[in-house]
Amino acid sequence: MSFIPATAADCPPGDNRGGDGGGHRFQIFNTTEIKPCETHLRWRFWLEPYAAWPRLQEYPRSPTPPPSQNTRPTKIEFFTNKQGLAAGGNVVVAYFDGKVDTGFDKFGAVLGGAKFVFASPALKDAFVAAPEKYAPQYEGWCAIGMAGGHKTPTDAASFTVAAGQPYLNHSPKVTEMWAKDMERLIAKADANWPTAREK
Repeated sequence: MSFIPATAADCPPGDNRGGDGGGHRFQIFNTTEIKPCETHLRWRFWLEPYAAWPRLQEYPRSPTPPPSQNTRPTKIEFFTNKQGLAAGGNVVVAYFDGKVDTGFDKFGAVLGGAKFVFASPALKDAFVAAPEKYAPQYEGWCAIGMAGGHKTPTDAASFTVAAGQPYLNHSPKVTEMWAKDMERLIAKADANWPTAREK
């Protein structure tokens, strides 16, 4: 590209055609040369090559992902006692052996804002490796209450294990009622849980 000085005739005064409205005229030439205007000390550019530049395309936005079908909230909140202990401070792993054992604070693990305590490091490690197995269903709320669609506090000693999952109930008497119709009540509690847990 070269520069060629323009003559005064190239920029007649007062000719605003194709200019900026202030007396500065810019002409388009069929050449790749750029001429400085002597009269107004302006540069005139040949603009035709720019017409060959590709236009910016407006690409369609990625479709908005559908709302999550998972109704489980991001925050888990287990039922706890006044000390903030889940399962009343009992060892939930021991439920699978049919036992009610008291855990120790030094062997604790936190899940969903609640502290689970254990009687030994080995029991703690088992829980940490598979909390979805050992943590009581419905985040520790009464199972038969959940079948009715509401959250009810539990007695951690009133437990049952069914289909590899521990369930807690409000009292030993309620646990007896639960055990007599467990399969139907579990189905109802499972159906109510997604809504009831938000309350």
